[in-house]
Amino acid sequence: PDYKIKTALREIAEYHTGGQMNLTATQNLIIGAVSPDRKPHIEMLMKKYNIDNSRYSAMRLHSMACVALPTCALAMAESQTYLPSLID
Repeated sequence: PDYKIKTALREIAEYHTGGQMNLTATQNLIIGAVSPDRKPHIEMLMKKYNIDNSRYSAMRLHSMACVALPTCALAMAESQTYLPSLID
């Protein structure tokens, strides 16, 4: 899929001034301190860039893979390439 994640996050950050954006240890993004009047616009931006997570299973949302070959010398396979076919 053609995701424009950086563009989406930039637009959300530019709109969400005064709020919070936190990255968790499991690589999830928390957009916090959203005022009720700004929430619909942030949700619209997430839907516009297909990052609203409404079409993914819980297994897909909670999965992640290491960078694998050729970046990691300990890798035995290309896990980031294989992961989508494993869980979809």
